[in-house]
Amino acid sequence: MLIQQKRQKISYTLVYNRKNKLNRQGESLVQVKTYQNPKCRFFTTGIYITPRYWDNKNNQIKSGHPNEFVYTEQINNIIREMKSYENRMINRYGVFSLDRLHEYQSPEKEFNNFTEFYLFELDRPNITHSTKKSQKARLGNLEEFRKGKIYFEDLTYSFLIRFDRFLRNKYDQEKSTIPNIHKTVKAYINKAIKQDLLKPDKTPYKKFDIKSNDPDKVFLTVDELNRIEELEFTNDSLHLEQIKDFFLLCCYTGLRYSDVNKLAPIHLVDTKEGIDIRITTKKNKKAAFIPISNLFLDADGNSKIVDLIKKLQAKRGGQNDNFDTIPFIKLANQYVNRELKEIAKQAKILKNLTTHVGRHTNATILCTKVPIPVLQKMLTHSNIDTTMQYIHMNGELIRSEIKKVKW
Repeated sequence: MLIQQKRQKISYTLVYNRKNKLNRQGESLVQVKTYQNPKCRFFTTGIYITPRYWDNKNNQIKSGHPNEFVYTEQINNIIREMKSYENRMINRYGVFSLDRLHEYQSPEKEFNNFTEFYLFELDRPNITHSTKKSQKARLGNLEEFRKGKIYFEDLTYSFLIRFDRFLRNKYDQEKSTIPNIHKTVKAYINKAIKQDLLKPDKTPYKKFDIKSNDPDKVFLTVDELNRIEELEFTNDSLHLEQIKDFFLLCCYTGLRYSDVNKLAPIHLVDTKEGIDIRITTKKNKKAAFIPISNLFLDADGNSKIVDLIKKLQAKRGGQNDNFDTIPFIKLANQYVNRELKEIAKQAKILKNLTTHVGRHTNATILCTKVPIPVLQKMLTHSNIDTTMQYIHMNGELIRSEIKKVKW
């Protein structure tokens, strides 16, 4: 039977003139030799002295050197830092390999608790304002439950059980919110693990199962979408025309609100096959390619998307220096979502419409018309499982597809 031996601690000693070679000043380097069976590594001290000032017997700088005390202190500090780093890693992981000793000089941000780490990560420049706002709110859920800061040692399985119970009482009527909160907390715990602030086997989500309520996602049928397209507004509600156009862009293109909000002539490319939308998405920085001339065709074979964009271009009038970069419609998401309630009411649709409903509608309508991998690329999803979450096979859609089958 093989018995796994515990990895030895690292031994430290000084080595002078290891390569038996002097520089032009007749000096050679003092190094720290580190050893952990069977490996050996050498680290520079940055100190050069002449051979007559090195004490081979005691393996140290001779007392006659003019900088003896300064150099000795410098060497001791280096070895002290190495040992300190080794001990911290052993305390954290139980063992430590010589291969990682070079990391002792890496600047390491010290975090007193998980809350401090969470806020530090949240402050990174690549996080959008809306994401930062929602994820900060989820930290607020943790702090409300904990009644203060969360420490790394708090993050246990029993902590999650109690936190989940707290969330279910708080969001009794909005249980779909709970899995998203857990996913965010889990993501930040995984970030802490990657930065060696938690041991991989200490993640509380290893045992905790995030229960998805999987509520029915809202999407529009073709009939409901047609009813919105046919809406006409009175003089006292003409502002809804702009809301309708914005929402239809979401439905036709499948783009997220943040990308529809910046969609401009510069993102349209004329090809021999028609017009394409080519835009780098704001959320994941991926290139979206949507051949709009071939999508959502009317009875005459014309693209509803192209017609809508032409209408929006005509409304803007003459060109100026920045014409190509000015969005067709730029509106606040909260404003659009609020006014969409009136749109739904006038179209006699008993659903809670938001800009994101447009993305679900796009995927559900197109899933029977284009291959799923193509739809995945158009929606800029990293994996096909995410795309499948946007596809909703209701009874009407199933019946329509069954009718196409030739027996």
